[in-house]
Amino acid sequence: MKPETYQTVLAELWVVPSPEGGYAYPTWWNEWIVVQYEPKGAVASAASAGIWKLRADGSEFAMIDLPNHPSCGLDGLNGFLAPATLPDGRLGYAVDCSPKGDPFGARTNLMAYEAVSGRVEQLLDYPSPNEYVGTGGYAWSPEMTKMIMGNGHRYIDEQLFWFTQESWEPADVGLPLAYSPSWSPDGRRIAFIGSSATGTPLIGSALAVYLMDAQGKGVRPLVEGFYDAPGLSFSPDGRWLALSGRFGPREADRQDLWVVDVETGELRLVAEGVFGVPRWSPDGKQLVVVQFVGPVETRRDRLVIVDVGPVLEE
Repeated sequence: MKPETYQTVLAELWVVPSPEGGYAYPTWWNEWIVVQYEPKGAVASAASAGIWKLRADGSEFAMIDLPNHPSCGLDGLNGFLAPATLPDGRLGYAVDCSPKGDPFGARTNLMAYEAVSGRVEQLLDYPSPNEYVGTGGYAWSPEMTKMIMGNGHRYIDEQLFWFTQESWEPADVGLPLAYSPSWSPDGRRIAFIGSSATGTPLIGSALAVYLMDAQGKGVRPLVEGFYDAPGLSFSPDGRWLALSGRFGPREADRQDLWVVDVETGELRLVAEGVFGVPRWSPDGKQLVVVQFVGPVETRRDRLVIVDVGPVLEE
């Protein structure tokens, strides 16, 4: 099936042919696109989600067979969420385990999957201290000795935390709202979204992209004055950040896709519309992202690939 193509102001987008349903956390992994997917009509719950892979042309769409978490028992419900390509090349993901008969016993564990052997490893010696994966996902250092993630409060006074295999602790960045960290490929910097105002951006707090060093020091704003941003990510060469966000009136039905020069803060518009968290291709020339189409009441998800090469060359 040939992907649908259409032009935007600066970039060309390809709609990846794929079944209707709910999509989240798309990422490139080896020659595949991997995404969290819930089929259309499924009862919305963590246990209805799985991790699927497909080619960029939409072919070979199939669920990755991942094992249930041992803590769930034979009869528990397992949901597989938040795929991400890890620095060591494995596929990271979260497994949400809900033991049967224990409505308050849900736990989330972060895992890694190796494609050739099918081996699965738990990355932390403990379940996540929060019920949800942090907004915008999680980020590991290049050596995979340390991770940073939000506490999953979904934009409402969310805070960042450091994680090692053995323990976790708050990452105090001096802001009342901080989420969606991305670690630079060279390991020197971490970018995240935050606000210097109290409360939640859903009721008016403007957001900014912040940078800090790998120890959480030297926090400074890079780009300010936008709203409704679900997340960001570093390019493979560390020069750019990709994010979706709303600059200007909040009433507009737009949450455009942008790239930001990490050194200068220069913004370049990539595409108009409403988008989720973008992730870069290994060569840094494309983004894969979920686009949300139509009015809120009947909004549908679709996977798109965005050619950002010409935008970056300007």
